[in-house]
Amino acid sequence: MANRHQRRMQAATGATAEIRPAGAGEKVASDVHVSLFNVPSFYASGLQVATIANDVIITFNAAQVGQAQVSGEMQNVARFSPVANVTVSIMTLKEVLGAIQSVVHQYEAEYGEITTPFLQGQMNAR
Repeated sequence: MANRHQRRMQAATGATAEIRPAGAGEKVASDVHVSLFNVPSFYASGLQVATIANDVIITFNAAQVGQAQVSGEMQNVARFSPVANVTVSIMTLKEVLGAIQSVVHQYEAEYGEITTPFLQGQMNAR
């Protein structure tokens, strides 16, 4: 039986993974050279989307805490700052949308509906 992480990875990738001991003559992970992607990872808690002709710019944002002088004294303040920009064609965005919707539907089927203040506001506006 798959654990939660395996189920989430399966939902995200569409792949199935079976963990079992290696049989005679099979290679195990330690026997195989695996090259990792040298791609930076970012955490984002929000995004903005802008369209320019046939391209879409997606700016991913994350909250960052700092200090600022407010009314003569230093206070902790939070702001959303960009962490990454991704530019794609509108056709690619549509393909990505389908893939993301599939992952979200699978996740909600297993764990329940995802709700956020933004989504609730959209539902109330209808």
